[in-house]
Amino acid sequence: MNLELLVSEKVNMEVTNRNTGETLVLKSLLLEQDEEALYLAVPIHRGMEYALHQGQQLNVVYYRENGVFSFRARFLQKVRLGEVEACRLAVDGEPVKMQRRDYFRLPCLLTARLKSLSTGVISRVTFDEVEAIIHDISGSGAKGISHKPFAEKDQVICTLYLDPEELTVKAEIIRCQHQADERHYELGMRFSEISETQQDQILAFILNRQRDLRQKGLL
Repeated sequence: MNLELLVSEKVNMEVTNRNTGETLVLKSLLLEQDEEALYLAVPIHRGMEYALHQGQQLNVVYYRENGVFSFRARFLQKVRLGEVEACRLAVDGEPVKMQRRDYFRLPCLLTARLKSLSTGVISRVTFDEVEAIIHDISGSGAKGISHKPFAEKDQVICTLYLDPEELTVKAEIIRCQHQADERHYELGMRFSEISETQQDQILAFILNRQRDLRQKGLL
């Protein structure tokens, strides 16, 4: 195996729920490796160990300065390394470089609510909350359309409706452009306060949408 992974390196495990078909992104850690297998920390999902079944296929994703890489793996068994339980995985494919934009960002059509803030109170704009349409989302920000203007560097509370979940993060307006129809504003937002769990939720949403588009031959 020529994976160039280091012991204690953080990785993501992409697994498909057998019951729902949903793609989950689970954080893990490389504990040990040998010529036959990798040993990853048992992943946690919603505060509980996520159970893999023998022979289950999954993707292992890791990061380098020159890109994001993924390879296919297969769950063999759960084993104990000293006092720690680990997932023993067989590697079934060579690493493939993933396009950063494809991996982290997705054209979409989502509803969101934006509440403008200034040091914790309603800012200089004259409305409390406005609905927006998000048409592009990633783990670090989003693009959308609003019928009300914002000022650059405005801090907003952004509530995203990622079917079926609702996600609320703090964001900064980095761009607001009046559209040609004079009724809408194109917004660019950077998520300024977002947890790793929330980023994982967005990433899982992106992966599920990409899977659906591929199945329909649209991606």
